[in-house]
Amino acid sequence: MFFFFKQKTAYEIKECDWSSDVCSSDLVGKIYASIGKAYLHLSEYNKAQIELERALTILELKLPENHPDIFELIGLLNEIERNR
Repeated sequence: MFFFFKQKTAYEIKECDWSSDVCSSDLVGKIYASIGKAYLHLSEYNKAQIELERALTILELKLPENHPDIFELIGLLNEIERNR
């Protein structure tokens, strides 16, 4: 069985009800990060930026501000800006 989720903007993510089991985990953020990394590898910079920003928004809400995953996403977003 497959579940399809509507893509959310960064604003919608911030306004999400984080009490649900699906949203209460940083797993959703890591999934967006993985999708963004795949797009980055394919040189699809616009799509990569969108997914990495979504991931960063979620992980900033769920993880401490000095977490390595947050720094990695910031670095990847900087890499996108350098490659444009």
